[in-house]
Amino acid sequence: MTHRLKNKWITDMMSYRLMFAFCFVVHLLLMVACTYFDIVLLALFNVGSVVFYITGFFCLNKSKDVRIWLFSMFAELVVHVVMCNLILGWGYGFSMYGILVVPITFYNSYSDEEGTGGYPLWSAVLLALIDCVMVMSSLLNTGMDNRRIVSAYPVIKYIFVANCTISMIAIVMYTLLFYMRVRNSREVMREQREELIYVANHDKLTKLRNRTSSAEIFHKMEESREQYCIAIGDIDDFKMVNDTYGHNVGDEVLMQVARVIKQNVPGEGNTFRWGGEEFLVLLPVPKEEMARQIEQIRAQIEKLEFASGLTKFGVTMTFGVAECHALMSCQQVVSSADRRLYVGKRSGKNQVVYQ
Repeated sequence: MTHRLKNKWITDMMSYRLMFAFCFVVHLLLMVACTYFDIVLLALFNVGSVVFYITGFFCLNKSKDVRIWLFSMFAELVVHVVMCNLILGWGYGFSMYGILVVPITFYNSYSDEEGTGGYPLWSAVLLALIDCVMVMSSLLNTGMDNRRIVSAYPVIKYIFVANCTISMIAIVMYTLLFYMRVRNSREVMREQREELIYVANHDKLTKLRNRTSSAEIFHKMEESREQYCIAIGDIDDFKMVNDTYGHNVGDEVLMQVARVIKQNVPGEGNTFRWGGEEFLVLLPVPKEEMARQIEQIRAQIEKLEFASGLTKFGVTMTFGVAECHALMSCQQVVSSADRRLYVGKRSGKNQVVYQ
C-alpha cells in the first residue's frame, strides 16, 4: 500500500469509527429512555445496538473488510427506525434517522474511490432506495402516536426535538467530513498535477530539465529580449564508456556530470539534458562570462573519477557556446552552439569553443 493510500485508509477508519461512536452514544441514551418508559422491545433492541456499535468501534481498527460492518450499520439503523415508527408512531421524529441514512450511505460510497471501504455508487443508490421504501412503508402503516408514553403532548414534543437535534448534529458532522474529504482530494489532485508536470519536464535519470520543457523557457527568453548565451556540451567518447563498462556505469557518469553542471549554474540559469550524453545550459550573461563558467564546469568534469570493478577511469566534455544577437531565435542560437561543439570535437575534444 502506497503512503498516500495508507493515509487515506487511516482517515477513513477514523471517520468510520466516529460514526460508530456517535451511534453508540445515541443508542445508549435511547436504551436508558426506553427502559425508563418501559418500552421493552425497543429497550432490548437498543441493548443489542449498543453492543454492536461498541464491538464495531474496536473491530473496524483491525478488519480491512469494513463493508460488512457498514452494511450491518445501515441495516441496524433502518430496522430501528421502522420499529420506532410502528411501536411509537411517526410523531416522535425517529423517521429522521432514516433520512440521515441517505447522506451517510453516499459518503461511504465516496470513500470507496480507492478501494479502502464503503460501497460502490450503485450499491449506495440501491441501499438509499431500500431505506426510503422501508421508512415510508412504516410511516403509512402507523399513526402519529401509537403509544402514549405519559399521555402528555410535551413528551412527544421533547422527544421530537431531541431527535431533530441529534439528526442535525449528525448532518453537520458528516457534511463537515465530506467537505474535508473533498478539500483533501483537491489537494491530492494538485500535488499529483505538480508531480506530473515535474515528470513531464524533467529527465528521470539526471533530474535536469528535458528537451521538451525548453520550448516554454525559450519563448520567455525571446519575448524578454534579454541578453543570453547557450552552451551545448557532449561527453567525449561516451559510447565507448557504455560498451566497455556497461550501461549502469554509463548512467552513473551521466548523473555525476549532471550534478557538476547543475551545481555550477547559478539560479537565473537553466540546465537541460538535451538528449543522450548531450547537455544544454542557458544563462542571461555575455559570451565571455558564459565561456568562463562553462570552462569551470569542463575542468571539474575532467577531475571526476569513476570505477568499474578494479578499473578507474575519467571522462571529458566538449562544449560549444553561442550568444544571441539581434532578432535571433533560441533555436538559431542552439544551432550556432551546436556547430561550435562539433568544431571542438574535430579539433581534439575536451575544450570550450565560443569563437
